[in-house]
Amino acid sequence: MCSSDLEFPNAARLVSIDKHYNRPQTDGAVTFHFNRPELQLLQERRFFGLDTNQSQGIQTAIIRMDIDADAAAPELEAYAMTSQSVPGAPNFLTKVRRFIVPVSAAGQFDIDNIPRPVGASIAAIHLYMPDTDDADALCQVTKAEMLVDSVNWHEPNAIQAANFQKSFGRVPQVADSAVIDNMLEGDMRHALALTQNIQDFRLRCVAASAGQVEIMVEYIDHWGTGRF
Repeated sequence: MCSSDLEFPNAARLVSIDKHYNRPQTDGAVTFHFNRPELQLLQERRFFGLDTNQSQGIQTAIIRMDIDADAAAPELEAYAMTSQSVPGAPNFLTKVRRFIVPVSAAGQFDIDNIPRPVGASIAAIHLYMPDTDDADALCQVTKAEMLVDSVNWHEPNAIQAANFQKSFGRVPQVADSAVIDNMLEGDMRHALALTQNIQDFRLRCVAASAGQVEIMVEYIDHWGTGRF
């Protein structure tokens, strides 16, 4: 399931991220939240709507998805809620990008190749590594630090981070993922701004076992043709 701006391996990942933010769930449906209801300011929540005003240059919006081969006579309906655009508001979008990182053994490992397009910001990084042998076990990524030019922006281990997130109304999906959430106070200005001055950006993680980590990065970026 993907588009040019949102990319998920399946609907379960989309729902998992929505659950982290405590966004409303609807039985029998998946929702693309273009707006960000967890932000504190109403105007900023609306910044992320897909602005289809002709002046923006957006001509088509496409949803592509794979249907399970075992689905019997599947039928899909899509609905979009529209509202008046916010005059003068920047046309921000949340862009979700997916990366796979192999982990050869339990212990510490670094991830230093996450794209950092200049002008965008990172709102959150979700690291998925569930224990496939025990559905009730915690995510196998037990710690995820975020270092920018050797300055540690996110130091707590996965359980400590989840406890912080709970105090801000998040619902951490601790069996599936460890999350670096940069906007806990509902302020988009707390997202990590990706500037030309950043020389080194990396995650320093600890895994409880070998396997692979599925990384879902939430970027904030302006809409524009030719953007990443």
